[in-house]
Amino acid sequence: MAIKPILSKTPDPVDAAMKWTELLEKHVGANQRVSRSTANRLRKEGGEAALFADNVDDYLSKTGKDSVQTDIFIKSARENAKAEFVNAAKNGNPHASMTNASKLSIPEGKKNLHANLRDDFLYMRGHLRVSEESPPTRPNHGEAIEKIIGESEWSLCDFEPAVRVDRVQERVTNPSGMLQTDANAMMFDMLGEAIGGFGPPDPDSLTPQELSTVEIKKGSDALEWFSEAAKTRYDVSDEPVPEKLTKTIEYLEQHRDDILFAGSLLFNIGPGSSDYLCVFVRDGDKVARVTISQAE
Repeated sequence: MAIKPILSKTPDPVDAAMKWTELLEKHVGANQRVSRSTANRLRKEGGEAALFADNVDDYLSKTGKDSVQTDIFIKSARENAKAEFVNAAKNGNPHASMTNASKLSIPEGKKNLHANLRDDFLYMRGHLRVSEESPPTRPNHGEAIEKIIGESEWSLCDFEPAVRVDRVQERVTNPSGMLQTDANAMMFDMLGEAIGGFGPPDPDSLTPQELSTVEIKKGSDALEWFSEAAKTRYDVSDEPVPEKLTKTIEYLEQHRDDILFAGSLLFNIGPGSSDYLCVFVRDGDKVARVTISQAE
């Protein structure tokens, strides 16, 4: 059966954002405040309502708040949606004129919208069917890997590789449609933590001498690439590959469909250099990050 679209024609991006806001407002409800329990309720309701759970979670994660007044949240979400939809209609080029952004097509939405708006837009255009049932609970891979690794090793002073798993707050609703910018942003969030916890640096502010390499691998070869790169790091340092890392890779092999991407990052700040190798995997409806770090 064909899906009846909410937006039957290719929309003006601002009009699409306003229609999206109407749906968000309908499902968030008349409560005075929006919180994590709001997101959980939307997720449990399933169907159309579940599309907006990630928008609530993303806002609270980015602002660091436990809750917010509903009207403040709706206003912020509306302005963010306008900016995102207009940028997507410009084909991701913020410098393009508005004459090139008069309509937001389905291909532009698929290519340029971030994960927390992409499915919403496709649903409004009738290109995504949502289940009226609550979505199934995804396995908590981060929790499982934590049990494999046990006590995490983590020190920028170590000259041999150290292994760590983190339960990251970023939410990814559509891993197969992750944008390269999503992956890069998550890598730079990690870099911000590593150099002092002051938030991710602007990649453009780092000199080539400071930021030597950023590499992202997605798709079916991400796990093989991570596994080989991990073993190489231990070979170079004349250290045996820890059993817990071998078991972690074996575990990831069994759940490769839930791997989002793998990445490496090498930077030089201060007297030495730090090398990070990561694989990002679904952790329920969030993300877990397995990191191998090495400082010299």
